[in-house]
Amino acid sequence: MSVVSPTPLPLAPPQALIKDVSVVQVRATDDLEQPTSFTVQPKPVPRGTPAFEARRAALLDTIKSKVPLEYYLPAELIANPPLDVSNIPSSCGILTEDEIRITEDYDAVGLLQALASRQFSAVQVATAFAKRSIIAHQLTCCLTQWLMDEAIAQARGLDEYMAKHGKPIGPLHGLPISIKEHMAIAGTLSSQGYLGSLREDATDSDMVAILRSLGAVFYCKTNQPQTIMHLETDSLWGRTLNPFNINLSSGGSTGGEAALIAMKGSVLGVGSDIGGSIRGPAAFCGIYGFKPTSYTMPMRGFDAMPFPAELTVLASTGPMCRSLRDMDLLMQCVLSSKPHLKDPRLVPIPWNGLKTPITGRLKIGFVSDDGFIVPQPPVVKALAWAREQLCDPRYKDIIELKDFKVFDSAGAWSKIKRMYWPDGGQPSRDAIQATGEPIHPLSDWIWKDAEPLGMQTAVDMSLMRRERDEFRWAFAKSWEEQDVDILIGPAFVGPASAHDTAFFWNYTSLYNLVDYPGVIVPTPVKVEGNEKYSSGYEPLSEACGQVKKLWEESDFTGAPITLQIVARKYHDNELFGALTVLKDVLKLHMAAAFNIVRQSLFAGSPKYTENDLPDLKGKVIAITGSNTGVGKEIAKMVYSKNAKVYMFARTTTKNEKARDEIKAAYPESLGELICIQLDLADLESVQAAAAEFIKREDKLHVLFNNAGVGFPEYGSKTKQGYELQLGTNCLGSFALTQRLTPVLVDTAKISPPGTVRVVWASSTAAFWTSTKKYIERVKNIDKQSLFQQYAISKLGNYYHATEYAARHKSDGIISVPLNPGNLDSELWRTQGKFLTWILRKTVFYPSHYGGYVNIFAGFSPEVTLENSGRFISPWGRLWHALPAMVKGSKTEAEGGTGHAKRFWEWTEEQVSQNVPAPSAKA
Repeated sequence: MSVVSPTPLPLAPPQALIKDVSVVQVRATDDLEQPTSFTVQPKPVPRGTPAFEARRAALLDTIKSKVPLEYYLPAELIANPPLDVSNIPSSCGILTEDEIRITEDYDAVGLLQALASRQFSAVQVATAFAKRSIIAHQLTCCLTQWLMDEAIAQARGLDEYMAKHGKPIGPLHGLPISIKEHMAIAGTLSSQGYLGSLREDATDSDMVAILRSLGAVFYCKTNQPQTIMHLETDSLWGRTLNPFNINLSSGGSTGGEAALIAMKGSVLGVGSDIGGSIRGPAAFCGIYGFKPTSYTMPMRGFDAMPFPAELTVLASTGPMCRSLRDMDLLMQCVLSSKPHLKDPRLVPIPWNGLKTPITGRLKIGFVSDDGFIVPQPPVVKALAWAREQLCDPRYKDIIELKDFKVFDSAGAWSKIKRMYWPDGGQPSRDAIQATGEPIHPLSDWIWKDAEPLGMQTAVDMSLMRRERDEFRWAFAKSWEEQDVDILIGPAFVGPASAHDTAFFWNYTSLYNLVDYPGVIVPTPVKVEGNEKYSSGYEPLSEACGQVKKLWEESDFTGAPITLQIVARKYHDNELFGALTVLKDVLKLHMAAAFNIVRQSLFAGSPKYTENDLPDLKGKVIAITGSNTGVGKEIAKMVYSKNAKVYMFARTTTKNEKARDEIKAAYPESLGELICIQLDLADLESVQAAAAEFIKREDKLHVLFNNAGVGFPEYGSKTKQGYELQLGTNCLGSFALTQRLTPVLVDTAKISPPGTVRVVWASSTAAFWTSTKKYIERVKNIDKQSLFQQYAISKLGNYYHATEYAARHKSDGIISVPLNPGNLDSELWRTQGKFLTWILRKTVFYPSHYGGYVNIFAGFSPEVTLENSGRFISPWGRLWHALPAMVKGSKTEAEGGTGHAKRFWEWTEEQVSQNVPAPSAKA
């Protein structure tokens, strides 16, 4: 961007931002500590002259010098980070359990509810996010300023207001919001991503002023690229990394925001977009992002706004966050403040958002490619997944899906690259070089089409605007002829790009040229690393061939894949109405989505494997569903360590075959494998299996309630007449555990504390169902959909686990629920072949990964009596269930809703009506 700030360095900075620039300016570059030592930088940005590097070092120190030593990550970790750093904040030991919960368990709407109910104070929340943001910065270089002290001071004032008045100060009371660097916050620095544009802000920008008046807390500013015009974030502050693969970009220009949100260092951020600067980073980092129609949201007070490109291409500002409802929240809060009254450039659009009604079937144009560049294989996979969901017969009455042909995407890309720089880019180049700062590769690249044209005249600009308008008219005509309400298609040519290779913005910049609003939403697809182009692939253009080459040259493993959803200009409300229709179809369930995606798709590497198991000689282990899938994997792992293993399974011949295979695989084991027939769908079989075990054994160290059923034919029943999923997963597992509890209690008396455990297989499905009126929904489960029946049963497993933990902690027994992960297991045996194939190709992991979650729960020293009842997520991590689930696990006397206690009592009553209850405590 070519507007240069009139305030060059040195300047009079806010306190603690810059100490004495004149001192460091005279130091030689060789005397400087490398500026990346505080942050991970696998590919540092180019270095400039000694004078520039001295000034840059002083700026970088303004962040580092404010950070307490106890928030520093180990130097060895910074020097040798893993490829995926996304889980480090929760495991590094810097955050407390409450701070992990605050930063991980909520979207913005949920966090505001917790603040309003005084579950947390504003100071607690500000502290948690400030701490997590600086951890995220060390791992991804996502910040330009860290404002913890300022945030806590602001939060303290909000807490005082709440204490005095008994209510929040506004709808955003206490909510931490992160802000892109070029957006003015009074007392901070803003820039266009290069030193020559740096300035001190005396006042808040309109956006910040509105959010502050509503109660928001500002605790950091986030990184952006040199000139703010890259789809990569690489500035004088450093290069921002993708949390899921640090060799990839976080996107640009709002890449600092995207990385911070993906690291859970922010729950809601504000970005700007003139070519994909919200949508690209959101896509690269797997979060939600919304680019509204231009001049609907306030932008006054942003550095470089307006700038010459806006003579033809209009910028926009919007939310980046964790859920649909968080995007809706920011739009509602800002637009309800009527910003157009202060800035007459803005269009006064009333906001209905997700409440906007859609009449008739939603007509969706499906974009497989734009006729210019075929997306890379993981995007093709995500599109196949999306098409499968959209074509589900259940939605035929609400959705009409059409293939959509994008009008002249190649022409749009050629035009917009010239329109970005009507001054030829030379003023920006001169301003950068004047301070000794080097020109970054993507700055050179973005100027190359405009530089030969030089500074445009008024006549030139008139012709360029005419060219733009003619394209817009033709694009609108094509859209109208194809008769669609919205488009669904790729957000980028591939997953996150390798550093310095984000060359093709055509899937986002097109909608800047025509000024259409667009949303980025996550999918369950991430890059596995083995995806290939189809055998019949033919490049659509030279650029298409270049994109294929880029795919073949880099490793994109772990990168998330998203979709872009677009509507016509000023149809922003209609776009959100469409999202309400699509939230079930594309699994965009608002509050739970971020928690679930993080659990299942970005779980990192297993923390506890068979190699970590101790010698289990003398230990007795019981496993249900042991003849296949996860159960068999658990049996393998513990038998290999000499355990005595009781294998419970429905089909004796299959169980014995599995037993023989395990024995043959581990001939050196000193353990035993004993088969017992068990059908959890028959309580009489459960009674008999428990009796058989007790007849044989007087010890039991770990019980793995692994077996279950999912998605049978609708209306299926157990032998006793219960809905099959509830009866098998809950009543059957409960009855077995109840009958084996006396043995567990006796074993705990002679065992080290916390080594006797019960593990319950729950699922992320528990997160997809409501906790409200849970017992009533259980009693009326036959009226629920098949998926809700499954979800209710999995929430029941969670409640049984937490209630057992409460009842038997005094006995020294640990009880934990877990999510075994997205696994290729026999649970899906009742599904159609095609759906199972899709799942295996997109989201499934091998069964032994589920084994790792179970042995972590069953044996890891991280699981203790103190955290008994905690949810375990893939692939062996202490996790936080949703707040409503946790509340349900507590009694009303403890401030909970008592769902777990009531469900336990209901289950106990049902089981006792069918089979005799055990005589001992259970």
